[in-house]
Amino acid sequence: MICKVLNNGDLGENKGVNLPGVSIALPALAEKDKQDLIFGCEQGVDFVAASFIRKRSDVVEIREHLKAHGGENIQIISKIENQEGLNNFDEILEASRRHHGCAWRPGRRNPG
Repeated sequence: MICKVLNNGDLGENKGVNLPGVSIALPALAEKDKQDLIFGCEQGVDFVAASFIRKRSDVVEIREHLKAHGGENIQIISKIENQEGLNNFDEILEASRRHHGCAWRPGRRNPG
């Protein structure tokens, strides 16, 4: 990606960027995220919040990493922050639920 600064601001390294309508092929977990999850497992956290969840496999990747480090009881709060995540809402919700025996589906209102 090439960026051009259009005002007198500075564009620095390691900044987030929003690309509306673009599907990004990135892993759900960066190396720092993996280390943070391990730390959370060691500290006995109850929840983790995962930003920019786009699809079911993102949640599965996080869940597997938690389980591998003793965090099988940690609940995942999936933060949906783009259109791709919204399009995959139902599958993200299903993968995010901790107790697979319970079912929950949000109500949908029909305005017409």
